[in-house]
Amino acid sequence: MSLRPLVNDEKRFVVFWNAKAGCTAVKRWYLSTVGIDPDQVNVHKILETADFKNNKNYYSVLHKIENEKYFSFIVCRNPWKRIVSYYKNKKVLVGHKNKTWPIDVRDKNLNSENFSFKDLVRYVYKTPDHFLEEHLQSQMYGLDNIKFNKVVRLENFKNEMNEVCDILDIDKRDFRNTNKSPITSFNGHAYDMTPKDFGEDLPSYEFFYNDILKKIVEKKFQRDVNNFNYRFED
Repeated sequence: MSLRPLVNDEKRFVVFWNAKAGCTAVKRWYLSTVGIDPDQVNVHKILETADFKNNKNYYSVLHKIENEKYFSFIVCRNPWKRIVSYYKNKKVLVGHKNKTWPIDVRDKNLNSENFSFKDLVRYVYKTPDHFLEEHLQSQMYGLDNIKFNKVVRLENFKNEMNEVCDILDIDKRDFRNTNKSPITSFNGHAYDMTPKDFGEDLPSYEFFYNDILKKIVEKKFQRDVNNFNYRFED
């Protein structure tokens, strides 16, 4: 099981999140439902503290879903967009700080500073999920036995989260995503470019793909594509 659930015992729900799938927005909303102002804390660090240790107890979380009938949902993202978001953020925008960002947890000194998007996709494709850093793992990794009451797509986040809040009778509805990557008017082929080639140009996700790369990402993240019913265009 992916140890990334957030549990609210008062409202009786479990929400599963994934890195590079609106996780900051999900965490901000969740904290607001348990009485914490997300503008006053580091939303990532606070969830690693002892106050939230029960979120990482596999058997407790599973029991709440299966036996106590907690409402369970997952926030997901188009897999083709998600891996581009990773590349633009970790390799282009802050690449100067992440020359050896651990794509593969077995090799923390892997120098991916000059990886093109094509290089990244091919590396991720050949690497099993359990060796990949969490931003690059399948969104369904470890969750095959979880029955979701609802799937929330990041592409329709506000509308679908409002539906969740209606079901759970929650009035905290700040769904801002404060960590979105910018998109520019660049419209060339970007899959062979290295991070230093981009400058201030950050194209939309479709410019990072050719037909071969589309198929590789689809095959690598087949469980996400199937479980969340995604197409490249979504």
